[in-house]
Amino acid sequence: MKQRCISNAIVGTVGLILGFWLYGIPRTMRETFGFDFAASGFGLVISFAIPMAIFAVLIPIVRLFLGVFRAPAVLYTLLTFALSLIFGSVLSETWILADEVAFATRVAANSTEGRTSPRSWPNEAASMIYLPGRGIHAND
Repeated sequence: MKQRCISNAIVGTVGLILGFWLYGIPRTMRETFGFDFAASGFGLVISFAIPMAIFAVLIPIVRLFLGVFRAPAVLYTLLTFALSLIFGSVLSETWILADEVAFATRVAANSTEGRTSPRSWPNEAASMIYLPGRGIHAND
C-alpha cells in the first residue's frame, strides 16, 4: 500500500510537470493572445494525448516484465497520470493568461509607445508585442 502511494505520488508529480510544460509550448507557439480554443486544443493534444498514449503502452509492458502491478492498480495509476496531466495543462493556461493580463495592464498604463515583452517562464522563446493602432499580438 505504501509503495503504491509513493509510486502514484511520483506519477502524479511527473504528470503535473509534463502537463504544464507540454501544454505551454504549443499553446504559445500558436501565436495567440488571450484564450483561444484552437490553441488550447492543440496544447491539450500535445500535453495529454501523446503522453497518455506512451504511458498506456509502457504500463502493461512494465507489468508484464516485472509483474508488479495488478489490473486495478494499473487503472488507478493511469487515472492519476491522466488527472495530473489535465491539472498541469490547466495550471499552464492560467499561468499564460496571468502573464498576458500583466502585459496588457502595463500597455494600458502607457499605450502611446510600442512595447515588447518575453512571455514568462518556461515560454520565454515567445513574446508579446504591442503596436499602437494595431493592438497586442503574440509571436515566437
